[in-house]
Amino acid sequence: MVRKVNTDRYDDREYVSTNLIEAYDQLMNFVAKHLPDKFFMEGDQRISLRTKIFREVVANLIVHREYTNALPATFTIYEDKVEIINANIPHGEGALDPDNFTPFPKNPIIAKFFIQLGRVDELGSGVLNVNKYMEYYAPGKQPQFVEGIPFRTIMPLDVTLVNKHDAISNGINEEISEGISEGIKRGIIENVNKEIRLRWYSIINIIEKNAGIKVKNILQYFDVSERTIKNDLSILSKLNIIVYKGSLKTGGYFIKLKK
Repeated sequence: MVRKVNTDRYDDREYVSTNLIEAYDQLMNFVAKHLPDKFFMEGDQRISLRTKIFREVVANLIVHREYTNALPATFTIYEDKVEIINANIPHGEGALDPDNFTPFPKNPIIAKFFIQLGRVDELGSGVLNVNKYMEYYAPGKQPQFVEGIPFRTIMPLDVTLVNKHDAISNGINEEISEGISEGIKRGIIENVNKEIRLRWYSIINIIEKNAGIKVKNILQYFDVSERTIKNDLSILSKLNIIVYKGSLKTGGYFIKLKK
């Protein structure tokens, strides 16, 4: 859920009830839709801090959940933090110390499966990676991993960055909604489901933050085929939401908002 304006209910909600692989994808798409990214260079390579941090958080939510407990897992985005509540059989009590904790394999088979998929590096890597990159994503703030019944994860946000992202996204989202409506009327889109819409929102946000980005770079953010991304880009171009500029070798995609 997103609770920034309407804190009693929600501003946006995604109900996830599917297999673990699709659940991971849906949650990451929701993150990309509602949370800002930040320019960051690791060595000579540009990486997504948002993806680096929240892939670990989402993977931990799925891998370490106590599945015999009917408590729904919640992933709530507030203006100044993200709070994740997950069913848990605790092996300790209180906040985890990233410099002094022993990871416990709560669902070792699921953990091994996600390691093979490349969505988890190794046992215990999530807490370490989140702490490593959080100092760049939200300077001066620390994440909290609190062992108990249930398990709580609290990810602080940079409020200034969030507000800037929301202001830009609101304008872009209006254009997307208009474009989708026009596309349906003109017969460009035959079937637009929620998963595709979320991916489109993510693609738009990526292009907005990386003007001139190429297909191969957009592809890195998603676990779908290159053909799927090219099809998405083609539709968004036909809807006049994005535009390709330049030659085939050196060109890239840009936002094309109505004036």
